[in-house]
Amino acid sequence: VLYWGVNGGEGGMAIILNRKTVSQTYEKCKLSEEAAIRETEEVKEQVKNAKEAGATVLRLGGYVEMSKLPGEVGEMNKIYRFSVDNNYGLRWLPDTLGMLAERLEELVLSYNALQELPKEICQLRYLQKLDCSNNQLAFLPQDLDNLVALEELNIDNNYISAFPPSLTYMKKISKLYVMNNPLVDEDDSPFSPTRPHSLVHCDLCKSIIVKPILVMNFVDLCSVKNIPIAFFLCSDRCVTIVNELRDSEQTNFRTLQYNTD
Repeated sequence: VLYWGVNGGEGGMAIILNRKTVSQTYEKCKLSEEAAIRETEEVKEQVKNAKEAGATVLRLGGYVEMSKLPGEVGEMNKIYRFSVDNNYGLRWLPDTLGMLAERLEELVLSYNALQELPKEICQLRYLQKLDCSNNQLAFLPQDLDNLVALEELNIDNNYISAFPPSLTYMKKISKLYVMNNPLVDEDDSPFSPTRPHSLVHCDLCKSIIVKPILVMNFVDLCSVKNIPIAFFLCSDRCVTIVNELRDSEQTNFRTLQYNTD
């Protein structure tokens, strides 16, 4: 019998694990790892076969142990519709997703366990529909407006509290689904939304951020009222500009020129 505990009388804690329990836990982890490797190899084989067949539509779904999609999916340069759904252990997507930029028009990433989207997803300039519903996303990429053809964005059932300013620059978007997210509203007390790990530049002047200053704005977009927009800014000067333009058209932010000297 293995013992692990904390001494100290009252409030002390002891956990007793027998050899059978430890052995079962080890075997379960081993089987899970083996299943993940097996599923990943199976996906690689599917991608290879689809590429050789010149497939234009591909679905990868039903994998429960695979945590990251293999980079080989970026070689599928002929597909225009790609679905990666119902993979309950899938947490990360490869950077090579951006290599699908020449043709991809529809990308479905629903019912996975995605924690973030790679910034390379914003290279998909012909993408018209992006479905990221039913995941674990806490933020979206800062350069969403590079998706210049995007008409529909679905992020239902995630953990989004606020959006990047780039959402308001998207000219073609007409359908936006944001149900069941912990979106902040104007009556909420001050909060700190989750920032993308890659965020190092000011949302306004693009200067490098040392200590970000958060300014919130709320806009109406695609029939959705009071969408929270989180500006991470670098200076009081940028804060002043955002506050002054708060009630104006958000597209102004994109066209203004700033002298950062």
